[in-house]
Amino acid sequence: RLWAVTEALSAEMLVLGGLARDMAEARTKLTHALEDGSAAERFGRMAAALGAPADLLERYETLLPRAPVVVPVLPARTGHVGQMDVRAIGIAILALGGGRTRPEDPIDPSVGVTEVATTGEPVGPDRPLALVHARDATAAEAAAVAIRAAVAIVDRPTAPPDPIRDRVEGARSAP
Repeated sequence: RLWAVTEALSAEMLVLGGLARDMAEARTKLTHALEDGSAAERFGRMAAALGAPADLLERYETLLPRAPVVVPVLPARTGHVGQMDVRAIGIAILALGGGRTRPEDPIDPSVGVTEVATTGEPVGPDRPLALVHARDATAAEAAAVAIRAAVAIVDRPTAPPDPIRDRVEGARSAP
């Protein structure tokens, strides 16, 4: 789903910027940039210009901090992910320290939520709802409780909704 949104926005930018004639050509350019490594190279240069190590992409596992506590969030019952309150999950990440409520608040890049189950995906003892990365067990448990409350478990799988609902056209700026 993230890739679908990223691809749609990126393709639109290429078309609007005059770097592609249409969405099909833009998607082809995006695919090539990913496959030939030029997108990663550009990202690495941008990150380095912002102060990151020049070899961030090659050594991210040793350069980025890791949370000392990682816990799986098991669902209350076996089933399939029905709906998710993503705002509530975002608030749980904020509580872990993974975001800001005020501009001066620090962000802890080691905390957060990964491997989040998607709509329709089966969950249970062998497949948690997500993994919580936290500074301590108390914070991890609070996030796990919030995530469990934010996810509805259903008996039958449902198809995830298309993340692209519509494309707005004609919103170009005046000459």
